Amino acid sequence: MDTVTESSARDLEAALRSFGALPITPESLASQELRRRVCAFVDEMRTHAWPPERVLATVKGIAREAGLPASTLNLGGTRLESREALVEQVVKWCIEHYYTPRGRPDGADPTGDARPS
Repeated sequence: MDTVTESSARDLEAALRSFGALPITPESLASQELRRRVCAFVDEMRTHAWPPERVLATVKGIAREAGLPASTLNLGGTRLESREALVEQVVKWCIEHYYTPRGRPDGADPTGDARPS
């Protein structure tokens, strides 16, 4: 990783550590602040032309470094542990944001921030 990417990775890791240290609630899983940070990381990786699988692998690695468990696909309908649910939510945000067109008609992204035209 280059210096800018490493800085972004450290920022995301700090955010994940911070949120992972708190009790995980439905409200924290919907945190717009964490989502904004995840989306900012995805945006930066896209500017470096990273493919989605590399972005996801990196985000999962950052989550592990932050002390969060690896996300596993939950097909059985079993309840996830709260830390796993946080990682699962972060992975969903990564995928959604990576594939969100930058030029949406309303000019907004999933975090609610307006995108410049």
